[in-house]
Parts: sequence; C-alpha cells; structure tokens
Amino acid sequence: MLHGRCDLTLGAPNDTTAGRVIIELKTGRGNAAHRDDLRFYALLETLVTGVPPLMIASFYVDAGVIQTEMVSEETLEVAVRRTIAGVQRLGQLRQGAVPRKVPGHPCKWCPISDSCEPGKLWLEEESY
Repeated sequence: MLHGRCDLTLGAPNDTTAGRVIIELKTGRGNAAHRDDLRFYALLETLVTGVPPLMIASFYVDAGVIQTEMVSEETLEVAVRRTIAGVQRLGQLRQGAVPRKVPGHPCKWCPISDSCEPGKLWLEEESY
C-alpha cells in the first residue's frame, strides 16, 4: 500500500486540467529528500484523482524561502522509478537482505542512533 500525507494542498483539478498545488512546510535546510517526497505526493495525487497536480513546493519556514517545481511527465517518471526501487528494496529486506546503514541528516531522529556506529560518527562530525 502506498500512503502519504502532505501538509497543504491548494486549488483543485478542473476535469482533466491540473490545478492543485501541493505544499510541504519545512524547517531547517533543504535537501534532495524533500523534493523526492513531494514528487511521491504528486504521484499519489495522480493515481488517486487521475490528474497530476500543477505544482509542488517546499516552503522553508525559518528562511521564508519557497522552492517550486512544475509537475511534468518527467517528474512523475522519477517518482515512479524511486517508488519501484523502494518497493523492490523492501521485498529484498523481507527475504533476508541485510539493511545498509547510511549516515546522514535522518540520524538526528533515528531511534537506534545510540548504538549505530556509522550514525554516531556522522553525528559527531556534524556537531562541529
């Protein structure tokens, strides 16, 4: 099951004409995962309504900056490829593949960060 919930949507499609804008409110700095998440939301919107959104946007509250992307066929293709790769990886993990520990910003919120050596090292380096 694919599931996602965005922070805000504005507008609505008109029959088969895109008209909805999907907005995510973010704190801190931008990163590529934010754009990937928005593209996934655009894919979900397309699958549910049959009409892609017009635009996706991240609004960085602390900086007062908005980053936008018009939704195109290429946007949705990127989201489909990423979604398929994620589903395939989940299947591999269910069949016994060993999870990879890839340190990065999510380590700040990870429940195993106290016992994860790559995560601990990354957090120590990031604190400088």
